[in-house]
Amino acid sequence: MNYLITGIAGFVGSSLARAILTKHPKARITGIDNMSFGYRERLSDIVDRIEFIEGDLVDIERLLGRRRFDSIVHCAAIAPLPECQRDSYRALSQNVAICGAVADYALASGSRDIVFFSSGAIYEGTAQFPTREDISIATSLIYPTTKYIAEQYFEAMCRSHGLNVTAIRLFNLYGPHQDYFRKQPPLIGYLLTNLIRDQQAVLFSSGEQCRDYIYIDDLLELVQLSAVKMMNELTGGKFVAVNAGSGEPVSVNAIIEILETLSGRQLKIERRPAAQYWDKYNELFDRPIALDRIVIEREVNKHTQAAITKAREELGWVAKVGLQEGLNACLNHAQRIILL
Repeated sequence: MNYLITGIAGFVGSSLARAILTKHPKARITGIDNMSFGYRERLSDIVDRIEFIEGDLVDIERLLGRRRFDSIVHCAAIAPLPECQRDSYRALSQNVAICGAVADYALASGSRDIVFFSSGAIYEGTAQFPTREDISIATSLIYPTTKYIAEQYFEAMCRSHGLNVTAIRLFNLYGPHQDYFRKQPPLIGYLLTNLIRDQQAVLFSSGEQCRDYIYIDDLLELVQLSAVKMMNELTGGKFVAVNAGSGEPVSVNAIIEILETLSGRQLKIERRPAAQYWDKYNELFDRPIALDRIVIEREVNKHTQAAITKAREELGWVAKVGLQEGLNACLNHAQRIILL
């Protein structure tokens, strides 16, 4: 197959390219990334086996011409929630408007099939667990709002132009190549960094809230199954939203306990109120109309659990990597790259 991967220097994009080449060495992969959140180092072992283009998707046709791809995997986005919240215009531009550039390119080049990375964050505020894809959605934060708007846009393009789009509603993703160093890294990357450096981790909850975690290899299998299924469709015009999660929520405290057992170390922890979680982003609060801290408390303390029946029935997919196995892989990688 011939793939276009947007955001290829990010955690998901680079991991997907590597997984495709491992399974299908003759696959052709073209990747685009503007490097706003990506790292070249993530591509160092495969850069001579892919075509990498540094540039912005707003210029996609100029960058690519009109080459046809069997599958476009659209990973590029601004994912950190506070980054989206502090600059909603930028978030809308990169997470919604850019989808228009990708879809227009698909139409012009005849690249009918798109895998789009949505987010399980669009279910914020729900009390229905496990959470099915057909529940009512009402978002508050900017990031999940952009993902839901983008889904609606892609669904409209499927109805009106005959594209096929699979929107993968990704729950809490983790894996060895996750981000460890950004301003507010994902939980597991943050815990590992502090554990290895013997530094104090600041946590903004009791640690009893539970989230649904999915290991990167399981996600990549779902992406490839989605791409192949769409390619085998005789006609276009189909939009599908599918959850990507394990279906088994786990608490922060349970994750810490596993990491401590695997590493033989004890994590130093300071606990603070949930409402202070985004205090590194002063601009959210130092303005005439500030972000409501109750919204932050809800986000920190929310429970998530994906219903995975649809993925199993339509794609034959289930998550296979257990949490302890996945965390051990993350620990082994982190110990190689994090300076003591």
